[in-house]
Amino acid sequence: MGRWLFAGTLDRRARLAMLLAALCVALSFLGPLWSLRLGAPQYPEGLKLHVYAHKLGGRIDVINSLNHYIGMKPIDAADFPEFRYLPPAFVAVAAIMLVAALTRRRWLAGALVTASPALLLLLYDLYRWLYRYGHDLDPKAPIRIDPFMPPVIGWNRLANFTTLSYFNWGAILFLAGMALVFYAWITSAPARQSRSASLTEHLHAPKAGATKP
Repeated sequence: MGRWLFAGTLDRRARLAMLLAALCVALSFLGPLWSLRLGAPQYPEGLKLHVYAHKLGGRIDVINSLNHYIGMKPIDAADFPEFRYLPPAFVAVAAIMLVAALTRRRWLAGALVTASPALLLLLYDLYRWLYRYGHDLDPKAPIRIDPFMPPVIGWNRLANFTTLSYFNWGAILFLAGMALVFYAWITSAPARQSRSASLTEHLHAPKAGATKP
């Protein structure tokens, strides 16, 4: 099992896929991973909150002012320890992809594939933060509302506000990079390479009864 996961080398197409994967991850660091848009009659252009791997963006000041009326805790980047460990994690992932492309070491791609379920922890982390913000409400707030759960993805309505939350292009690029790693890893499996080599030898082998010129 371990040999199938990590043995072998990356062929030319797999190395190109790993290079593209490293580029995708590097660019994903620059873009928002997750976004939320608030819409209301008094804000026809909408209010957006963006979560990057290293910071928050958007109209956080206005959103915090509105959230104050329902007793929601202010959104502050200092409260997110993720902004300290995600940047080096992104750098490490992109570096592993680049090294794998340059050295042809398939086990590096296999290591990334086997570690990919850890992405579910980030999804849970987002869910946990949204739950905390929607349930930890100040009982002395000017406007009393029942605790609520902002959706990880999708639409929601709260009073006269509608919210749309979605994974933005940063997350899409990162997932595209991981998909390229999986492609490079699976297409460079030793068994697959052996079948390709056998097929090539069969196609170029002289046919029985053929005479040499």
